[in-house]
Amino acid sequence: MYNIRASYKSLLKYYGNDLWTQRERHIKDIKTIVEFSPSDWLLFFINQRKKRIDYINKLFLSISENDKNENFV
Repeated sequence: MYNIRASYKSLLKYYGNDLWTQRERHIKDIKTIVEFSPSDWLLFFINQRKKRIDYINKLFLSISENDKNENFV
């Protein structure tokens, strides 16, 4: 298990003297990386919808094939 706590001295060493400003910059950098544009979200949801439709079609196809096999037995 990792040690999540970090001492203030080690944070000062990592971020420099102006710890709060550096922390705010780091948070802004993370937000710019994480935030997606609306077009990215649209592509993501279209992709997820296509995956769900493909899964449902595959599921129904396998069910219908099982029904056909049971009728011939």
